[in-house]
Formats: sequence, structure tokens, C-alpha cells
Amino acid sequence: MESIEVAKIRIGQTLTLEFGNKEAILTKMEGPQQFNLEEWYPEEEREIYILEDVIAEDEPLHYSFEPILDPTLDLESLKGTFGINRRVFDFLGRTVSSIETDEEEEEEEEEG
Repeated sequence: MESIEVAKIRIGQTLTLEFGNKEAILTKMEGPQQFNLEEWYPEEEREIYILEDVIAEDEPLHYSFEPILDPTLDLESLKGTFGINRRVFDFLGRTVSSIETDEEEEEEEEEG
């Protein structure tokens, strides 16, 4: 199972995550858990905050549109919270099926 620690991702580094047949592209921004999310919302990029410390295959991934100081509290409050009161989101309840970093793409180009 592949995983990557969020704290070790460099600013500007890009991750491509697959969730079944859907893909999301995350680019690390300056904040500790802050990313730019592309390809998930139609025709829209969003600034998000990843709540897990590690992004791992076969595990769910949660995010918020604002920084959250106590992610365990908000993950618990996720249950039964819908609509405008919802602060924590997942990727349609899907787990991460694959992780690809921009470093892997650069290595493939150099080998080819």
C-alpha cells in the first residue's frame, strides 16, 4: 500500500489521486494542510485543507474548505451532518485507489 505524509509534500508539488473512476489533482500550497484541488469540481478549482496526516491507498481522505484546528472532532461530527452545516467532506465516500506524484512523472520522462 502506497502512502505519503502530508508534512513531507513540498510547496508546488502535485499529487494525482484516483478515487475509483474519478481523479483529483492536488497542488501543495503554503499552509501546512493547504492544497489547490483541480478536476474534482466541474470547471472549478478549490482551495482545500486535508485533514489526515497521511494520504494512503485504500483509506478515505477528508478535507475542509477552511482550516480546522481539531480534525478528530470534526471527523466525528461528520456523521449525520449534511447541507450547509457540513464542514468536512470526503471524496464521495470513496477511498484513494492510487497516488501519483509529479516526481514520478519526471522520473518516467527522464528514463524514456
